[in-house]
Amino acid sequence: MATTARTIVLQYLTGSFPARLDELVARARAEGADEQTIALVAALEDRTYDSAMDVREALEHP
Repeated sequence: MATTARTIVLQYLTGSFPARLDELVARARAEGADEQTIALVAALEDRTYDSAMDVREALEHP
């Protein structure tokens, strides 16, 4: 089953925002995301994300 942007945000990227990309990758690792999911997060634009919705939109529309 493919990991959706919504699933990534809900399962692995909860927490405080804003967050930089490196913080999101670290959070996904800490929450037990698999390597494929970590790679999806790491491939996002290197910037600060203001909210979980901001991350979700970036994942859905790279």
